[in-house]
Amino acid sequence: MNVKQFIPDKDKEPDSREEMDSTHTLYRWSFSCEMISECKPLFDELKDNLEIENLLIDEQVIIQENQPDSESMLLYVYFSSKEHYIGFIERLNKFLIKYSQSK
Repeated sequence: MNVKQFIPDKDKEPDSREEMDSTHTLYRWSFSCEMISECKPLFDELKDNLEIENLLIDEQVIIQENQPDSESMLLYVYFSSKEHYIGFIERLNKFLIKYSQSK
């Protein structure tokens, strides 16, 4: 199976739209993707991107330093630093390979 791999934008600037959580952590970087269609057929058995978000939390791809805010049609994750954003992309790519091998 051909597995989608994401390339982090190392020159990524902070988003103009900022999010703040209940602890007042400011999230200035983000990742968004329609994972079901982008990674097809990898997640065909999942209903929507909210299920993918839960899977990524369970598998510790989305970690405590990340702020998920997905919708059914879009996986959305905020980050407080560029390093957290790049770390997420690296964990996501490793997970996608491992998940595809379990199919």
